[in-house]
Amino acid sequence: MEMDLSALKTTSKRGHNYVTVFIDMDRNDKPVVFATPGKGKETVKDFRAFLEEHGGQASNVLEVVFDMSPAFLSATKEEFPKANVTVDWFHVVQLFTQALDDVRKAERKLKSHPKSLRWAVLKKADGPFTEKQIEALVELEASDLKTGVAWKIKEKLR
Repeated sequence: MEMDLSALKTTSKRGHNYVTVFIDMDRNDKPVVFATPGKGKETVKDFRAFLEEHGGQASNVLEVVFDMSPAFLSATKEEFPKANVTVDWFHVVQLFTQALDDVRKAERKLKSHPKSLRWAVLKKADGPFTEKQIEALVELEASDLKTGVAWKIKEKLR
């Protein structure tokens, strides 16, 4: 049986005690295959051991989806060498949103920005927006600011 997996990290409490959950993305019913404390390389090794103890084969794992963790990437290459790696959409958008905010901050030092722009560009284009945020976005789109270009790229990605 071939498998597409997603590895999710979640904090169990505010103390950041992590739990990694392995999900079979092809299953509609009971998709959770394995869960283990931690968030690093060892969690991937533990999953492979669990998989093999239950008759599974690492070579059947074809796709692994996770955040941009270097530890997960390294462990996946070692433990599931046939698997393609996909970075989950949420973290890609988060990365672009951080880059957009960096562009906005740098540009604001050189040029004035419309008021309320900061929070407007960090939201999804479909809102909800305050009147001031809508005005800021309209002004941004009419300008030649690099923040506007970065915002458009982020929204196309979204």
